[in-house]
This record gives sequence, structure tokens and C-alpha cells, in this order.
Amino acid sequence: MGRDQTGQEGALVEVRMKIEHLEAEHQTRGSPADHRSCFKCAFFLASVMGLVNLVLVGGFFLHFFLSHSQDTQTYGQGRYDFFEVEKPATYLIYVWLRFSDVTEDEVTLIHKLDNDDRTLQKKKISEREVFFLEKAILTAGSLSINIRSNYTNCSFLVCKLLT
Repeated sequence: MGRDQTGQEGALVEVRMKIEHLEAEHQTRGSPADHRSCFKCAFFLASVMGLVNLVLVGGFFLHFFLSHSQDTQTYGQGRYDFFEVEKPATYLIYVWLRFSDVTEDEVTLIHKLDNDDRTLQKKKISEREVFFLEKAILTAGSLSINIRSNYTNCSFLVCKLLT
């Protein structure tokens, strides 16, 4: 019986060794050095993203405060052509003008066809900013604006509408 028991214990030890060997193969999770490099990478990415956000916010504030500073340069009064109409169609016209002073002068949006002028809109300068928004059917010619006061800034946008 002693020999049988010794043989059985030997078989048990072999099975335990095989099981431990299998457990060791299945439980490899990497070394702690791998976790440190992953942490370093995540920290680096978070730092870069934070710096990019800081630059974007700083750029926004700089643009906001610098672009809203008082513009002292003015442009003269007169008639300015700003768009050539090549094909007859329906257009959406947006005009924005900023003036240094409020006057009661008129600003006129004009469609010129050969020697004929067609007034699209007239506005008095009752505030420092004047807006035009006009939907019009235009034939070949040009769009112009007649300004009788000095302005500091302007923007024109003309879109051809699909019909």
C-alpha cells in the first residue's frame, strides 16, 4: 500500500505541475513597464489636447477683442460695383456696411443694366450698421451700391438661387 500511495502522490504532483504551468500561460497580463508606457502615452495625448484647446480659446479671445476695436480708417463716399450678373436668374443679395458716424444720408442698392439704373433698396443711415437683404430677379448687368457717407467696413454676399 505504501508503494501505491507513493505512486499516486507522484501522479498528483505531476498533475499539479501541469495545471500550474497552464495557469501561468493563461494569466500573463504584461509587465508593469507596459502599463507605465501606456500611462505616459495617455498623459502626453491629454497634454497635447489641453494645449490645443488653450491655443484655440486664446485665439478666439484675441480675434474677438482685436476685431472689435474701433476702426478709425474710413473709406470715401461714392458708387461701388461689387457683382457682375452674367446670366438672368434669381439672386439673394446680402450687404452689410459699418459707418463711423450716424448720419441721415441714404445708401442705395442698385442694379445697373446698360445705361438704366434700377433701385433695389434704399436705407437711411440711422444706426452705425446698415443691412440689406434682397431677393431679386436680375438680368445681365452689375450690382452696385451708392454710399453718400464715409464707411469703415463692408461685406457683400450674392447667391444664385436654384429654381
